[in-house]
Amino acid sequence: SLKNINLKYGSQIIFDEANICIQHSKITSVIGPSGSGKTSLLNMIDLISSNKDYVYLFDDNEIDVTNDDIKSKLRSENMIYMTQDVTLIDHMNVHENILLLSKQKNFSKIAVQDALNKVNLNVDLDTLVNTLSRGQKQRLIIASALISRSSILILDEPTSALDQKNKEDLL
Repeated sequence: SLKNINLKYGSQIIFDEANICIQHSKITSVIGPSGSGKTSLLNMIDLISSNKDYVYLFDDNEIDVTNDDIKSKLRSENMIYMTQDVTLIDHMNVHENILLLSKQKNFSKIAVQDALNKVNLNVDLDTLVNTLSRGQKQRLIIASALISRSSILILDEPTSALDQKNKEDLL
């Protein structure tokens, strides 16, 4: 939960004493027009925002949003944040990129292939990332989030490069 969120850019107030509670094992979507604070809110949820004007509760425990060590530990143990501009490593293959993005050292090839199948990405694990289309790269990023052991997955515009069928399947 984030409580008492205050955020403004110049004289424009984005959040004024706003609250959000994200339930365990639920999908929560943040929808709004460009400039409405969606990415700013995601950055606060992932504890990477420079904004410190809010209360953060994780499993009913208040997190000190001014303590970088505490925030870093919580992020590394519980969260994965995939922005729409995540850069894959072009000279690495699909399997290597999944391991890197998911913050894991090893997954069986079967587990990785299963994650790829969930996002309709039927490519060989040894395929170099630089040969994939933008939509395939986005599905690779989503597969990496799905296979991670993180309890919180934050996906910023996860369907922006997908065709209609893949958008529907993902959603």
